Amino acid sequence: MSIVWSKDFSIKNLELDEQHQIIFDITHEAYELAKRANEENLSKEDEAQIKEGLKGLIYRIFEYMKVHFKDEEKYMKELEFPLLEQHIKQHRELISKTKELLYLGADLKNFATEFKNFTTGWILEHFVNGDAWITNYKYKAFHVSEIHCSLESYKKLHNMKQDLNSQKHFTYICACKLKLTHIAQSIHDELLQKETVLKCDDCGQILVFLQDEIDEDSGNFASLKKELEELSI
Repeated sequence: MSIVWSKDFSIKNLELDEQHQIIFDITHEAYELAKRANEENLSKEDEAQIKEGLKGLIYRIFEYMKVHFKDEEKYMKELEFPLLEQHIKQHRELISKTKELLYLGADLKNFATEFKNFTTGWILEHFVNGDAWITNYKYKAFHVSEIHCSLESYKKLHNMKQDLNSQKHFTYICACKLKLTHIAQSIHDELLQKETVLKCDDCGQILVFLQDEIDEDSGNFASLKKELEELSI
């Protein structure tokens, strides 16, 4: 599954948003080339073409990073962003990882897979979980472990790596009345491992893992619904 830009990913800065959209475009191209690279019975000409396309994307993203990171770091300095040094360190690490990709060109499938994982991972880890902190610092208070994108956007990003529908799902609750949220195994594991939190797209409150599963069709859940409805009258 590929991904397209939406307002969910905006950091409320027109220039940087436009640059981020270009990053999405490059990621989409990498995703499509990686799919082609894993097709069966590719000709030598096809393999050479895909390999050159991937190398071209690496050079593009490398040159683009230098411009984008410079502009973004300037913006963070103007805001007196408290996590500036950590963010700059992440930028340097990403540039280093981009250079490393150039040495993977011998095995096309491995090269394509690693590049796809790098670009999708960059968006998921740095762009969504990192850059969005800038907006939340500027415009509102935030939870120290909060993931700064909507649950639906986060699902789309994870779906780029693996099919969430085929995974086991876990139940979460929030401040919404009579609503349970079901989150796929890979997202659930990541939230627990990294001690991060997501917020409900409707009420804006933190989603909390429900340790004891509730059967929404059971009599107990129906009784709970009735009690809550009576309390809210």
